Amino acid sequence: LRLGHPLRWEYTTLLWSYRYENTNLRDIAYGSSPIIYQSAAIKNTSSTSLAIRRDSRDAIFTPTKGSDNSISLEMAGLGGDAAFNRFVLDSGWFFPLFWETVGVLHGRLGYCMRNSWGALPVYEKFYLGGIDTIRGYKYAEISPRDPVTNDRIGGDKFQFFNVEWRYPLYKKAGLQGLIFLDSGNVYGSGQGYFSSFRTSIGTGIRWFSPMGPLRIEWGYNLNPKPYDRSSAFDFAVGGNF
Repeated sequence: LRLGHPLRWEYTTLLWSYRYENTNLRDIAYGSSPIIYQSAAIKNTSSTSLAIRRDSRDAIFTPTKGSDNSISLEMAGLGGDAAFNRFVLDSGWFFPLFWETVGVLHGRLGYCMRNSWGALPVYEKFYLGGIDTIRGYKYAEISPRDPVTNDRIGGDKFQFFNVEWRYPLYKKAGLQGLIFLDSGNVYGSGQGYFSSFRTSIGTGIRWFSPMGPLRIEWGYNLNPKPYDRSSAFDFAVGGNF
């Protein structure tokens, strides 16, 4: 459930939301991380969130100028098994450049912590990878790992940055190309922000089609670990709700 109300400042909205989820982890592989087994006993998450967003972009799907900035705080533990606080800061800037091209700078930073009266399950922690975070990695592929089992167990902090150059391919049809550089990481307890980075470069095509916005993007992993793939394709239709 989400409600929003415009504030007195131009382009600015106050957002409130409530979330209730019942999660069942099953078919866990033998020998998986104990953290995953512990999270299987955590079923219900009841949380409320408050956010302020200022969006001055000139278009939602194909912006050429303006910015989209938000700060949000989620508190879980209003009943249920999970209890944690989560903070996320997001900022995106769009700049018109030469030959009707557009430059994009985007960054996101987050932190979460367990509250004393509940738990922080592995599925509520942070992961990166995929078309909306760091391309060249599959969804949720970037994560701290259990030192014994090598399972992904999520982190309590993250940051990532995207730099893009978007150029028109066929303007009348809404077809656009792009070149990007993504960098960031997820960190566990005892690790600090910016202490290490996962980085990728790539290219893609975006089409504002009759079915809605369509994205096809390919990223190349510049510093793969032994368990990483060297590159990844991503495909998406539609925008965020």
